[in-house]
Amino acid sequence: MKDNLKIPYGVADFKRVRNEKYYYIDKTGYIPLLEQAGSFLFLVRPRRFGKSLMASMLRCYYDVAETDNFDSLFGGLEIAKNPTENKNRYQVLYMDFSEVNKGRGKTLKDRFENYVEDSLVDFFARYGSKYPEDIHAEFPEADVASKFNMLVKRARLLGFPLYLMLDEYDNFTNQMLRAEGGEPYRSVTHGEGFYREWFKSFKAAFDRIYMTGVSPVTMDDLTSGFNIATNISQDEGFNSMLGFSEAEVLTLYTDFKGVGKYTDGEPEAWVKSFKPWYDGYCFSEEKVGKESVFNSDMVLYHLKSLVFSGKPPKNMVDRNIATDYEKLQTIADIQHAQFRARFGADADDTGIVEDVLPLTEQLAATGQISKADAPDSELAAKYAEAVDQLRKYRADRFVPSLARGTVLHQIVYQFKGDDPVRIEQVAEEAM
Repeated sequence: MKDNLKIPYGVADFKRVRNEKYYYIDKTGYIPLLEQAGSFLFLVRPRRFGKSLMASMLRCYYDVAETDNFDSLFGGLEIAKNPTENKNRYQVLYMDFSEVNKGRGKTLKDRFENYVEDSLVDFFARYGSKYPEDIHAEFPEADVASKFNMLVKRARLLGFPLYLMLDEYDNFTNQMLRAEGGEPYRSVTHGEGFYREWFKSFKAAFDRIYMTGVSPVTMDDLTSGFNIATNISQDEGFNSMLGFSEAEVLTLYTDFKGVGKYTDGEPEAWVKSFKPWYDGYCFSEEKVGKESVFNSDMVLYHLKSLVFSGKPPKNMVDRNIATDYEKLQTIADIQHAQFRARFGADADDTGIVEDVLPLTEQLAATGQISKADAPDSELAAKYAEAVDQLRKYRADRFVPSLARGTVLHQIVYQFKGDDPVRIEQVAEEAM
């Protein structure tokens, strides 16, 4: 049976994972906790951390059109033992805003609204048989706003509960920040910007909303303080909902021992070897020093190399991760500058490093990624910048209370393209 185990590296479709028998680390036990947390939920996590697979799983669980597939999709998983009353109850509008800029249209607004319209057409194709004939005649000819309003009003009238699942809600706005800067970004997220106007519509239309992204900044701009949803990003109950706990990683490597060319080395030894690379994420203050999380993409990347070659990957950092974190660093820099411009140069300058960088009970780390052809002068400047970031973090007023009684190890890791060129401890200070 072990030869049939499949690594779900890069697979974010829950139905595919289950139907094609990929290995699945069961996160369905969080469903009751999510329902208890509220009807409108917002979750921030780094890229390549399992957000899309989680959203896909939730879609399958709540979608009324998947009722007949419940046993095949969820049989043997935690939630099957005691499903909630909301199982397969909703008509689900699922949108992934990382797809917006891939669509048709000359302007961002055109591409956005065309994507929303395509999603509504898919929704109607999925649930249209539940709606009366007159809407079938009106719907195809209506513009996107009319399509949306038509479906929402009819669903309300007919008593159909609606669920909005919005994955990567800030993907295209972050792309805009990187490519065009702050002013174009503010034009769509502030005032009467089209994205802000659509969020007003979303807020009033759905019985439940679940949104994911990599940063809370766009949400704050869209809704003036998260009033569209409960932000569970730092809730201790959801610290390890995404990513893998150490126990989950150890079970994963134990189960795959003997698959392909992964025949040598004990699972505990492999986990210990890459723990400094892939572990150390903690998203809740209450869990600092108690529970850290591995990046799921990185772990599966390492396991894939082990199974197919018998060796760990030559580059310990997945190229996809390196690219994504370079983008995230740029976005963080831009948003940080906007924060300072909004509240003044003397405003409290804390929290940025904690939002972006992994934190464990005794480790503060920062990374710098340069292009493969970067000159030594650029590497030196980036290194100095990283050291400065660590000093600012060490000076943060919250750090002593978070790390009291430990030794704070401050680490700089630096990459030139995909190649690590420096992993260095800058200082060691008792807290």
